[in-house]
Amino acid sequence: MGKLDSAVDDIFSFFGSFQWTSENIATYPQNFVKTSGVSEFIRLNVILGPLNINRSSATGILKIEIYTVAGQSVDRAIAIGDKLNSYLENKTIGRVQFTSSSLYHLDDATNRIYEDPTLFKSIYSINFNFFGVN
Repeated sequence: MGKLDSAVDDIFSFFGSFQWTSENIATYPQNFVKTSGVSEFIRLNVILGPLNINRSSATGILKIEIYTVAGQSVDRAIAIGDKLNSYLENKTIGRVQFTSSSLYHLDDATNRIYEDPTLFKSIYSINFNFFGVN
């Protein structure tokens, strides 16, 4: 198993856990294409950076696209971001240690997604360190 597989497995294991699924926020990988009947969801994208000098760890960013109903306030996206922070920020899952996060919203004109213009997109990202790289 490569370093990216290992990091993705550790991160996805959390999003498949009862702890996260009980939040009732539909969660999909980055290549998910929206289907009818899905009005709110998140998409996960793990971006793993280069190995550090001693090759035993790597850094990365977990980018999470948050899709909520367009035309409403950003309050729901902020609430989802807060939930993500409560589980991830300054926490360790497996060999992944999360650090600082950010949440931003695209302006309304460029924020509609091609699958469904009725959804609004916000981006939550959190930096992480991945230890135990072979």
